[in-house]
Amino acid sequence: MAEPTTAIIIGAGPAGIAMGYHLKQTLGTDDFAIFDQNPAAGGTWYSNSYPGCGCDVPSHFYSFSFALNPDWSRPLCERGEILAYLDTVVDKNDLRPHFFFNTSCLGARWDDASATWEVDFKNLMTRQQYSRRTRMFVSATGFFSLPKYPQIPGRESFQGPSWHSGKWDHSYDIRDKDIAVVGNGCSGCQVIPAVAPTVRSITHYTRSKQWFFERPNVPYTIFQKWSFRNIPLWMRWNRFWTYFNVDSLFLEYVNLPQSDALRNVSQKEAFDYMVKTAPKKYHDQLIPEYPVGCKRRVLDPGYLASLHRENVVLESRKIDHIDEKGIVLADGSRSEYDAIVYATGFKTQSFLAPMEIVGQGGQSLNDHWRETGGCQAYHGTTVSGYPNLAILFGPNASPAHNSVIYSVEVQVEYVIKTFFEPLLSKRATAIAVKRSAEDYDCNLVQLGLKGSVWHSGCNNWTLNEFGRNCSNFPGYVRSFWWKLYSPKWKDYILKVNRETRNTLCSLLIIALGW
Repeated sequence: MAEPTTAIIIGAGPAGIAMGYHLKQTLGTDDFAIFDQNPAAGGTWYSNSYPGCGCDVPSHFYSFSFALNPDWSRPLCERGEILAYLDTVVDKNDLRPHFFFNTSCLGARWDDASATWEVDFKNLMTRQQYSRRTRMFVSATGFFSLPKYPQIPGRESFQGPSWHSGKWDHSYDIRDKDIAVVGNGCSGCQVIPAVAPTVRSITHYTRSKQWFFERPNVPYTIFQKWSFRNIPLWMRWNRFWTYFNVDSLFLEYVNLPQSDALRNVSQKEAFDYMVKTAPKKYHDQLIPEYPVGCKRRVLDPGYLASLHRENVVLESRKIDHIDEKGIVLADGSRSEYDAIVYATGFKTQSFLAPMEIVGQGGQSLNDHWRETGGCQAYHGTTVSGYPNLAILFGPNASPAHNSVIYSVEVQVEYVIKTFFEPLLSKRATAIAVKRSAEDYDCNLVQLGLKGSVWHSGCNNWTLNEFGRNCSNFPGYVRSFWWKLYSPKWKDYILKVNRETRNTLCSLLIIALGW
């Protein structure tokens, strides 16, 4: 039987790239493989190619600490520039030979006897299925890999082209067409202003309201870029200052004495901006009743201004069903469209789907999570009963107010210390968190989320079907860093191999003079 790979990583987005970098550069090993269902690296930034796609976290912080970029064009960059940056990181660190693209991971099974994972794959080009063994299994699939479609009756009956914003159909020419966009999260609000100048008409169907903030995004000057590149530590200082200011937004999300006052200030800022920028006829359809922060705030990419265009219509009446040619509202009114775009987000609670992960005792991880309220992971990273498994960007590891890439780097460094260093040094063959430690940590997280703005009454993607917040970490990002700074070995069970056990016994005998 072939020797197992040290690590198999599922996902070639920012999390998978960070994991590969640290395995190669920090630990000096090339014995790992990164699999992705896409034909290229980039993860969500490869999949989401819709017009206007961009990031609302400052680029100097939405980047790797080990690969700072002095050449960002502006504070908040768009998809193409971010994807090019990720490709540059891959090439500079010689990670490309480790990638296996167009490959779907079907699942993995833990084998106690060999202390390895048996991982099943399907090549999406040849349809061939095969398996590989690994000592360490890392999920880096993220929140935004499975598109979520709305449960609207008749959706499949529409005879024109339709697609999800996360899987944009570039083969269809939308110019001079009548388009419907369903959903008004960040992606929907980015699509509208990007395509409005080219389509004949576009109707935006919205189920709920959003708080919009101004999005100042003036391009960096030549001098600013020169300073980032040439003045020692200037780019590092700019990154730290951005991190510190963005991290302070945490206070607006939780239940602390100053939180209401801070939220009120932000809410007034958003209200004033919306009233000033949006057409008056749409104010009642746009301005929310819930407090700012309950849903992810939207940094306006030009959406509110686009509502002044004659060919843009905002429609907040309830959709009853979809028929062969268009959308029918609950009041019976009907509109026909050439194409429908669903900007309705992702299955953010399906952390490892569609993979089926089976751990010790033959228990499915999905069953484990159903027993524990739909999601549970120690430090958002590992689960009891599933040795040598790490989840990057897992349950309650998301910073609602900060950079996902920073949080992922924190997790990657923790996984290196907790799993890879003991495994590669042969101090252990299997490492699993204790169920008691997992329960305690997860209960502490849920207590911290109690009374937070995410539970203030709006429908948001952070809450699962049980009403449990499976997404957010209830603290500063720096608190998340400190929590994961070093492993608490008392919380883990380490299986020591026979060779190591014999060596320890010999050393003990020598020490005792037997």
